[in-house]
Amino acid sequence: MCLVKKADGTYRFCIDYRRVNAVSKQDAFPISDIRDALNSLRGMKYYATIDLLSGYWQLGMTDQAKERSAFCTRHGLFPFNRIPFGLSGAPDTFCRLMQKVLKDQLWKMCPFYLDDVIIYAKTQRELL
Repeated sequence: MCLVKKADGTYRFCIDYRRVNAVSKQDAFPISDIRDALNSLRGMKYYATIDLLSGYWQLGMTDQAKERSAFCTRHGLFPFNRIPFGLSGAPDTFCRLMQKVLKDQLWKMCPFYLDDVIIYAKTQRELL
């Protein structure tokens, strides 16, 4: 585990999960295609975007997943309580949840791509 400084001055955890990902069961859930999201915006005039900041960190993990994704430092072993970035199943799990949450509005007025949601309309009143 190491911390890497981002462009905005904050830090990001970097953990090498290659060995965990190599033995993890792969999820076949489709991730949203950015082209589909962009195509659904055609003809719209008003937009609002929602960035689900650190979206993966909003999802809890099972005890077994916590144990398998823990990282080690000289001060001990530390498990994540929320899904960390870098696990191969994280995007699939998050997209599955977003599809459940947005199911009634999905592709009608609210496409998403990973952790970005776009709400759109032809009129300002419709958007509100």
